[in-house]
Amino acid sequence: MRSKLIPVIRTLLLSFLISIIILCLMALLMWKLSLSDGQVKTGLYLSYLLSCLFGGFCFGHIFPKRRILWGLCFGIGYFVLLALVCVVVAKATLSYPAFLVLGLCCLGGCAGSFFS
Repeated sequence: MRSKLIPVIRTLLLSFLISIIILCLMALLMWKLSLSDGQVKTGLYLSYLLSCLFGGFCFGHIFPKRRILWGLCFGIGYFVLLALVCVVVAKATLSYPAFLVLGLCCLGGCAGSFFS
């Protein structure tokens, strides 16, 4: 199990890096195109979904047995880390959209592992 810990941590960090890149791209688009709130929310949700797709895909290769379950675990883990960062940094509480983000993370993780 120890041999799989490094790839798991690497996958989580790369998924966060993908999110950061997409969020920076969204900030640039907001600045240049004056996007509406709905477009910004869609971009945020898309960044979470794409990050979890990537992570689930990698988890499907790391854990070939029960890969969809491991993809779901990745989605849940990604959401928990995202929620912790949000609560610690922004000192915010979780609300209704958090359940939507949890669903997107789980869906992305499962779908990514399914296609691995």
